Amino acid sequence: MLREDGVREVLARLQRGEPIKAIARELGVARNTVKRWQRLGGWRPRPPGHRPCQIDPYRRFLERRGPEVNWNGRVLHRELQAVGFAGTYQQVQRAIQPLRADRAWATVATVRFETHPGQQAQVDFGQTRLWIGERLEVIHILVFTLGYSRRLWTSAYLSA
Repeated sequence: MLREDGVREVLARLQRGEPIKAIARELGVARNTVKRWQRLGGWRPRPPGHRPCQIDPYRRFLERRGPEVNWNGRVLHRELQAVGFAGTYQQVQRAIQPLRADRAWATVATVRFETHPGQQAQVDFGQTRLWIGERLEVIHILVFTLGYSRRLWTSAYLSA
């Protein structure tokens, strides 16, 4: 596939009378590609959009019913077949995959809580076990996070 500048080059060479085979060889494209651009006579980008597929009329059904069945592809395929869908299970899986991904991101996403300087901080405690020398010690950890700047102050303490 040629970009716009490549098509201009092909057309310029054709106007100079160079043979199709030589143009194709030098530009590293098929002869049919050169012939196609000769026939079209200029650059034409591909039209936007996607090719229609068999599941397109059922996408609203998938968006509405998917969360109710926890995005179970088998259930959705069976229900689509009941309303006239003649496609395969794989088509249903491909259609619900981005919807599942959106749901997964929505569960992970958090809303950032903005505050003014000095207004809020978060304190977290935790513990872990660490080998110090030849002994396994319990280490207590304190993390202090400022709400405005997200700066951290941490400290670790041995258990008493």
